Amino acid sequence: MKIPSAVTGFLQKPSRRSVIGFLQHDRFEKSVTRHIDQYFNLYPAATHSIKAETIQNANPFLPESWASAPINVYILKDVLIHSSTGIVYLPSSRSYVEEFSWGWGKTRTNQLRGSIRYPKDRSIEVDHLSYVFAGRGYHGLLEDIPALIALREKGLNVNVVIENDNLWMIRILSFLGIPNEKIQQTPKGRWIKSSSAVLVSKSPHGEYIHPELINNLSNYPVEEDEVFSSNKKIFIRRNDAGSRLHPNEEKISERFVEKGYTRLSLSKLPIAEQIAHFITADAVAGFHGAGLANIVWCKKRITVHELYSANHFNPCYFCLSQSLGHQYVLSNAET
Repeated sequence: MKIPSAVTGFLQKPSRRSVIGFLQHDRFEKSVTRHIDQYFNLYPAATHSIKAETIQNANPFLPESWASAPINVYILKDVLIHSSTGIVYLPSSRSYVEEFSWGWGKTRTNQLRGSIRYPKDRSIEVDHLSYVFAGRGYHGLLEDIPALIALREKGLNVNVVIENDNLWMIRILSFLGIPNEKIQQTPKGRWIKSSSAVLVSKSPHGEYIHPELINNLSNYPVEEDEVFSSNKKIFIRRNDAGSRLHPNEEKISERFVEKGYTRLSLSKLPIAEQIAHFITADAVAGFHGAGLANIVWCKKRITVHELYSANHFNPCYFCLSQSLGHQYVLSNAET
């Protein structure tokens, strides 16, 4: 189990107060072997090459190529998994493994915060084969959801443990047919103590999610609802967002309305209606945020227009658009 060379530069030297690193890295083989019941590959390794000249308004920081690490499924015995972060605790070796609930394998997130070190009084025991759903927003939709779909297709009948305030993901799980009795909700920030837990390794870098994970979700059979699919051009509003709310969003969105876009506040819509709008959309625009991850539902090559502010940019939607075959346009909202 070797980690791709593209990722090794981001590994920290382990310390008493840090996680021991990536589940796929052979550094942890001795620590984790006694917990592994079995594991198998979900997808092959993949590398995408991008021709930057085909991208409109592309800035120099957009990647020309990126590597995707292999995705493995592990069934671990007698472990604890943190419900908010996906950190795995191995009691027998008293060590932690970073499981990438947020898809970040970066130096600054490798440090284990004291607030999530294992306290016995905040653990919840589960006695069935379990998958701890720690991802939210972008990473929940594009990593955890496709992983669960793949597990079901491979015949693993897992129960999903998810925090009770992760409402968007809970609703999508139900929409995709996960029975309510298979979804166990838990308070935030708990350690899930499991005799048998399923763990799916995730992208070491959240920007570069494995294309097969994305296609797994994009190709999932979802019926089009004509009642909600009249808007062919969508501008995703962030007027109720808790962070990164641009002060001029209303004014900027008006320019898109003049071009035939309809503004949508996704948090106010039922899941079926949200997805229906994207299935038939020809163009989607909006500021960087989890709402743009819904382009995964679009069933044809569309135009994705992302607006970014001068103090924040992440190329994840560029990479997602490329994996889905969409035309990506990037604009600076400050100009």
